[in-house]
Parts: sequence; structure tokens; C-alpha cells
Amino acid sequence: EILVGEGHKIEKKLLGSEIVRNDTDTELFEMFGEQCVRVDRLYILDGKPYIHYVHFLTTDIPNVDLEGLDIQSLYDLIEEHNIELENFRDRFTVAIASVETENLLGTPEGTPLLKRLRYSCDSEGRVIEYSIGHYNTELQHYLVSYDV
Repeated sequence: EILVGEGHKIEKKLLGSEIVRNDTDTELFEMFGEQCVRVDRLYILDGKPYIHYVHFLTTDIPNVDLEGLDIQSLYDLIEEHNIELENFRDRFTVAIASVETENLLGTPEGTPLLKRLRYSCDSEGRVIEYSIGHYNTELQHYLVSYDV
């Protein structure tokens, strides 16, 4: 929203979605149980690939209609299913992305990228959405605006 307010154009492109089975010894199993919904999206800033997100959603959202997720917010989709997110926790690091992500973002192999891990929880502390985002900060720094 900050970038759009500054005159930039952001497009969302749905790359794919599927229900995935989680192995019992993984963090995804701890968060979601046996399965979850995986959604891959690419954000394009002013015509250039900027962020590659891999989202994992609870299967508690019935009949997830993933059509239109190239324009709709995942958080709006969650809200439409009467799930209220109460807490977001972000972790940041710098990491080398997968070859797939490097290709999507058009970054040279081995380029360190900003990596954001987000945990979105409901009022009972259950993880509803977990996402991994790789940012091409050569295009735009990660911006946060705080109102006081």
C-alpha cells in the first residue's frame, strides 16, 4: 500500500496452488497437521518481478476458491471465511533463494535476498497462514510505516 501511494504499480500473479501433505517431522505439520494449502504468487513492481511468496494456509478455510488470487488479498479471503487474524509475527533474514525463485525474480544465481517469514494467527493462537517471501531489494527497499 505504501508503494502504491507513492505512485508505483503492483501486480499480483498467481503461479499455482495445491493441497500438500506435510511430513510428520516438519514445521508445516506442527502448524497445520497432515495437510495445508500451498499458494505461490509473484508480485510485480512497475513491470519487474519484485517478491516471490509461498503461502501455506490452513485447510479450515472451506472450499478455498483460489481463482482470482492474482488480484485478491489472501487476508481478505481469510476474513471472508469468518476467520479473524489477531496476530502477525514476522522474521527477517538474508538468504540465497532457490533456483526457481531466482529465475522468477530474475536475480543472478547466489544473490543474497531479503527473506521474510510471516506467521498469521487467530485469537486462539492457531497459525492460519504462514508465508515465505523473497524480496528483490535491488528494485525497492522493504518499507514499513508506523503511525503514532
